[in-house]
Amino acid sequence: MECVSDRRFSKTKIRTARDTFELFHSDDITANALRRVMLEEIPTIAIDFVEIKVNTSALNTRGILIVKLRRGEKLTLRALAHKGLGKNHARWSPATTITFKGEPNIYINDELMETLMIQEKKEFAESSPHLFYYDPPFKQICVHYYWAGKCYDEALKKAEAMGIPGLVEIHASEDNFIFTVESTGALKTSQLVLSALKYLREKLDNVALSRHIVEESDEE
Repeated sequence: MECVSDRRFSKTKIRTARDTFELFHSDDITANALRRVMLEEIPTIAIDFVEIKVNTSALNTRGILIVKLRRGEKLTLRALAHKGLGKNHARWSPATTITFKGEPNIYINDELMETLMIQEKKEFAESSPHLFYYDPPFKQICVHYYWAGKCYDEALKKAEAMGIPGLVEIHASEDNFIFTVESTGALKTSQLVLSALKYLREKLDNVALSRHIVEESDEE
């Protein structure tokens, strides 16, 4: 799924299957703002009051979250759910953790790569199959599309073990970011991201409107 907003926002590519998404052509300030909005400013509904009326289970009344009742046991309660924001209490946050990091840019030193035998190229590619693959027709090592959660330390260690540490270079991008979202289940990752982008856009619209009003006042 892709969401393209106005020019003040970057192009955001969302993958919900792994609770990850990418933010392109942006900066770490915008990325962090998006993270904070997702954690603190997107409303959800959560139970914030529980009254236990009857409890004959083995669990303490003050510690009941999920309980499996035995034959003859009873549990009667009244629970109230309210709409709230994560900035007011963690119970309303739609995610437990949201992290982001610069997307890795992977560079292969073609001159050093050409010094390797075919078998050595295959062994290097096999050391990190999620990052590299060997292309038989061109006898070259190619880079897979990178996605969050993949580790690239094996490739660097393999290059050092082969005596050619400069075979590959991996640098974190400064304008493309990979987000990992651990959702509470209250919202899907795609819904959470789109809601956060809408919130930021509305805030920017309000700032732009306020600035316009101030400028008109100054002209008068």
